Amino acid sequence: MTLKPCVASTTFTPYPPHRAATLGRWSAPLQWGSMTSRGIVAVGDSITNACSEDLSVGGVPSKSWVEWVALALGESLTVHAKPGASSSEILALLPAEVPVARLGLVFVGVNNIISWRKWRRDDLAADLAAILDRLGAERKAVMLPPHTLGRTCAPFPYGPGRKARIRKARAAIEHVAAEHGATVIESPAFVGDQMWIDGVHPTSTGHLAMADAALAALGEPARASDLEREHASLRPDFRQWRAQAVAKFILTQPAHGISTWLLGR
Repeated sequence: MTLKPCVASTTFTPYPPHRAATLGRWSAPLQWGSMTSRGIVAVGDSITNACSEDLSVGGVPSKSWVEWVALALGESLTVHAKPGASSSEILALLPAEVPVARLGLVFVGVNNIISWRKWRRDDLAADLAAILDRLGAERKAVMLPPHTLGRTCAPFPYGPGRKARIRKARAAIEHVAAEHGATVIESPAFVGDQMWIDGVHPTSTGHLAMADAALAALGEPARASDLEREHASLRPDFRQWRAQAVAKFILTQPAHGISTWLLGR
């Protein structure tokens, strides 16, 4: 399986899948293309890139949070995102000049937090500042990493100090957003089936909750959850597949998290 990054072009370049063994298939984006002067430009990692078809739960189709925001506002959408990307890699995705859009949506820092090799608070702040400087948008908004990022049933899935990294990253992001006049979006609580077992990737209902949180923070009356939508079916073997994924995650992820921590140190 090959994933495709979302870029400001109708041409896609494949790259290796991110967490393919855990997440399985990824849905194709709803609509990508050249940026218009009144559309939305979104920047981020896999969470902004797409929602996996395998993570469609609660009858909600597998669309990313930025897709839902674009649908709710009736705007075109351009996405610069890559699974597994840290803040510096996300910055590198942006062209030197980004056309002016109505709204710019940014979600960075998740992969900085969960990987010790990519964790430097000052680097995250500098990268976000550069992204906001380069992002052409009349209004800009930044989604905060959730307080619960990386909370799973496995011990130390992303190395020790996860909560401290989250606190420092959130503080840095809020500070940079304030300096650039960007709206800060608080991530939803991700309750029930809204988060996958890895504590990182939202399910389709989680993406919908993220979109509603973004729209509320922006002061928009529309809500993505109010949109008419087709009912999406669960993956046929979802329960068995999820149980296997949980067992594998509990057995293997702690070793990965600790080894990443040791390499980072």
